[in-house]
Amino acid sequence: MPGSYRKILTALNLSQESIDISSMDTRFLPNPFRPDFNSLAFFRILAALCFIGNFSVVSTGAAAIFGPFAVSATHGVWAALMLGSALMILAGYRTRFFCLLIWLGLSVPAWLDPSAMHPALIWRSLFFWCLFLPLGVHYSADEALDLDESHEKSPAISAATIGFACHFVLLLFWAPRPLLLVWAAAFLPGEIWPRLKPFFVSTEPSRIFYDGTCGFCKRMTSLLRTFLFLPEGSMRPAQEMPEIAAQMERENSWVVVDARGRMHTKFDAFLTLLPHVHLFAPLAVLLRVQPLEAWGTRAYEHVSNHRGGYSRITSWLSWRPLDLALTRGQTILATAGLIILAGMIVLPGAGLIRFAAALLGFI
Repeated sequence: MPGSYRKILTALNLSQESIDISSMDTRFLPNPFRPDFNSLAFFRILAALCFIGNFSVVSTGAAAIFGPFAVSATHGVWAALMLGSALMILAGYRTRFFCLLIWLGLSVPAWLDPSAMHPALIWRSLFFWCLFLPLGVHYSADEALDLDESHEKSPAISAATIGFACHFVLLLFWAPRPLLLVWAAAFLPGEIWPRLKPFFVSTEPSRIFYDGTCGFCKRMTSLLRTFLFLPEGSMRPAQEMPEIAAQMERENSWVVVDARGRMHTKFDAFLTLLPHVHLFAPLAVLLRVQPLEAWGTRAYEHVSNHRGGYSRITSWLSWRPLDLALTRGQTILATAGLIILAGMIVLPGAGLIRFAAALLGFI
């Protein structure tokens, strides 16, 4: 060991054997090319909320192309499509499809008039990469309706995940800081989420019992369980327990059993579940104020008495496995995006590269 190196270790009261890089805790050093599914879900929610909140700015270019919102039916349809797709992404339902709708909805006007749609440029690039990312694995309608829950913690490294991370680095030099923070949320280390969960979610979850013969009831219960962070074992058919089944028949209602073993039905059951997420606790208190609670009970009874009709209306919320694999076409498009992104760095002045980058929404 060199003498100067030995002196430094001695001054720091260390030994060479005490420095073992291989034993360092690297859990909080995420792989930017393989983001965690929970972090992607957080990114999805932030991106959808920011897009909706920033929509007035995004749509200014559309007004120049389609005409003012108040007099243009085309502008109205376009705005409804964009906002509806953003809400679906927020809920985590078929995120790749609705990201495609938003990307096309922003790109087509930009192809017609690039200068008018310049305020939407960063959103076009963001939603382009979202076409390939599994944003709905956690805290989503897709998770609630997923038939196969045996997913890895992170997506496989692909051209899409590499391009998503590299594009973020390029945006550091010019993009607005709030949108950079949204994009950066996707790269949060997955290990922080179990540590944060106790601060936001109750450790004494309730149990939900639904009518096992009612497909609509099971779908709605699964959605509620997912969005309230209830554990998987908290949802069971009422028919498995005679006492619960009898209460369900008497009240014509689902049954929620709280942490103390007390049974709740109808709208009161929903208000019992809400405080499981601490953020929703004030809402539960507000909804218990009359006449809000009475209105909620009547609304529940109406839905309960017309389950057949509501089941048909919500039949599009079907059970299905969540397919994380990319199709061949998606893989080719993501790879092309990565090649164009690299071309922007290596050959920034090339006409073909600039044309392709503008087509995808990179410049």
